[in-house]
Amino acid sequence: MPGESARSERLHRDTILLALPPLLSLIGEIEDRLGEAFAFEEVSLDHDEYVILMHLRDPERQVRMKDLARVLMKSPAMVTHTVDRLEERRYLERVPSKQDRRALVVRPTEKGRAALQASHDHLMPFLRDFFGFLDDEELFAFYRVLCRLCYRGGELLDLDIRAHLQMTGCLSRAGG
Repeated sequence: MPGESARSERLHRDTILLALPPLLSLIGEIEDRLGEAFAFEEVSLDHDEYVILMHLRDPERQVRMKDLARVLMKSPAMVTHTVDRLEERRYLERVPSKQDRRALVVRPTEKGRAALQASHDHLMPFLRDFFGFLDDEELFAFYRVLCRLCYRGGELLDLDIRAHLQMTGCLSRAGG
């Protein structure tokens, strides 16, 4: 019958769409449990501290506190508290901006760069094992889909996620 194929395809797509919320919920549960594996106790970094150091890994980048708040999607006060902890442990320092001497920017210290490298050394075996069942093409496709989902979610929820997407390479490598 004419239109039967289109209707069947629509039903198939609708079935998949209806399966997505429980799958996304399951991914959230897996992410919560994997959070323990992402605990950076060996280098004493929590998730937000790790993200800050990741965002600061380019030594030429001038990053203000408001930029970090945007990346973490947290209030400036919460980010200031996290930066204070990192500064107390000498993982980063506040310095005058090269563009605007009135403003302060943050940059990692050698100790902060070493902590970031140690966290990568801790994470990589786990990540290789967890995603090891995907070949390179599947891994990149998964990464690209996640980037696109995050981009779309940011649009729909009116979240300022551009800095986060840039930090993860989503804007430069996978597009939005």
